[in-house]
Amino acid sequence: MSRLGLEDNLYLNRRQFSLENASLVERAVRIIHQMWQEVATPEQARNILQSR
Repeated sequence: MSRLGLEDNLYLNRRQFSLENASLVERAVRIIHQMWQEVATPEQARNILQSR
C-alpha cells in the first residue's frame, strides 16, 4: 500500500517539482510495474483497506 500526492511530496525527483498529482501517480505506476506488480483498482483498494 502506498500513499502519494502533492500533499505528501512536492518533488517528482530530486531536482524537479511535480506540478500535479497525475505525474506522481504515473511515476508510482511505472515503479510498481517495474517490480512486476499490479496496481489495485479502486474496488480492490477499498476491500484491502476494509480488511485492516
